[in-house]
Amino acid sequence: MTSASMTQIHLMAWSESLFIFTVLMGFLFLARWLDGAPNQHLFVAIISIAAACLTRYAGVAVAATGAIAILLFHPRKNVPAAEQGSERIPHHSLKLSHRVISAAMFLIAALAPLLAWTGRNVILGGSAASRELEYHLITWQQIGQGLTTLGGWWFIPAKMSSLVKIAPYMILGAASLMMIGRKNKDLSHRSRSFWQNLNQLPGMIKIVLIFMPLYMAFLIFSISFLDANTPLDDRILSPLYVTLALLVVYLVQEYMERFRPLASIKTSLALMGVLFLAANLYQSSGLLRQSHSEGLGFMSHEWRESVILQQARRLPQTTLVFSNAPEAVLLYTHLTASRLPRKFEPANRQANINYASEMDELRRLMEKSSGAIIYFTRLNIQTLPSLQELETGYDLTILYQAEDGVILRVADQ
Repeated sequence: MTSASMTQIHLMAWSESLFIFTVLMGFLFLARWLDGAPNQHLFVAIISIAAACLTRYAGVAVAATGAIAILLFHPRKNVPAAEQGSERIPHHSLKLSHRVISAAMFLIAALAPLLAWTGRNVILGGSAASRELEYHLITWQQIGQGLTTLGGWWFIPAKMSSLVKIAPYMILGAASLMMIGRKNKDLSHRSRSFWQNLNQLPGMIKIVLIFMPLYMAFLIFSISFLDANTPLDDRILSPLYVTLALLVVYLVQEYMERFRPLASIKTSLALMGVLFLAANLYQSSGLLRQSHSEGLGFMSHEWRESVILQQARRLPQTTLVFSNAPEAVLLYTHLTASRLPRKFEPANRQANINYASEMDELRRLMEKSSGAIIYFTRLNIQTLPSLQELETGYDLTILYQAEDGVILRVADQ
């Protein structure tokens, strides 16, 4: 939790911080219910996961995780469980129909607020989430970015091969299978199957093992059919980071309890943990210093001291403004700005067939109401027209120019 990626998410107040909190809260209470706690825990889990769905659409994967966990590991509370020694052996005779109904009810309840919200969006805006279902397969470049992000969590340099970046996860996968599939024997010397060993895992670990591949599958589907512009960076993959940390801690604990390693091995593992923590703290401290001294995002020194924004404050409040960063204009001036038309849609990589007419309409409005374009040259947004296109293609002239941007108006005004 001390990593630079998690620190940045909270410093930037991104929705992932609330999303991760509600996900962990939902998983915690669902895990307790799977481990035999009263039904009130399931009720709290449903509320938490419903909140996660309202926070980010990726909550759908969280709700699906809960439903699958209930389907596979529904606790049988009304029949006493057989107990062997100190281990509790759960019953597996619960009818499939009962488990299916319980999982379906959980899924419907967890998704109900999101369905209501998307229904409201359809009624008011004609679209559930400003996305259309289109096929645009995830690219190798995006997969490479995801592998770089995953490798970065282990401090693997970006220039290393993909095999090196996924090596830690191959080791973790093998370790998980060994921990689950190891044929322990109970006090009556009966061997247990892989499924029986899986049922002995804590509820939280069962949920984590379902969630991690399901979340990755959701991202691949989303990129391939809904939003091709989704980056597989630290922000998007942060829920995996948290659940991965839980899995690693559990595996280390299980290793200590099952194999009782030598003191030297315990010391080495503890030292590795301290070094890993220290490296994360070092990265986070640099981010915290930068946030304190310079600011982050739109609160950074570059935006606060922007010369072009200072000039924009001199424009009349009624000026019709367009910009490649309307958020900055709204934050630092008295003006309300609209975004420049997109040349193509980042969500589906398709050209905007209305781009030419939208630009013509923009110029007409600017000419009619003495509007202006506030263009920040520090930004390089490929979906928007460049400064050269605006000047030469639409007969716009520079009203004011600074190092960080320009203010454009129609040439004959």
